[in-house]
Amino acid sequence: MNGEKRTRTRVALMFGAVVSLDGRDVPVRLNNLSLKGLSCNPDPRLVEGKDCVVRIALSGSVTIRVQSRVVRVNPCETAVEFLEMDPESFGHLRNLIRMHAEDPDRIDDEIIGIPAFES
Repeated sequence: MNGEKRTRTRVALMFGAVVSLDGRDVPVRLNNLSLKGLSCNPDPRLVEGKDCVVRIALSGSVTIRVQSRVVRVNPCETAVEFLEMDPESFGHLRNLIRMHAEDPDRIDDEIIGIPAFES
């Protein structure tokens, strides 16, 4: 047993994103991304337990926007859990992850097998 608790495939991406909390926009660089959250560079303005909004701009008019929460902060990384997003953002997120996954079909299997969000 490897002790891995993650149920979602993570893809390594070096995209820029913006985490908005407490009325401030904090630019970050992603380390990895999944359907359930992300890991990014640490920033002292990102405080564990704070609700936030993550925005990942894909093109001029296409942006993934996700209601989120900062769940872990350490000197090496910040982890953000996704809480809620609209269907359009979810579709773009799914496509982005599929495009960068080693096994794109596994992403769809994860969606079918494990609900992404509690209802």
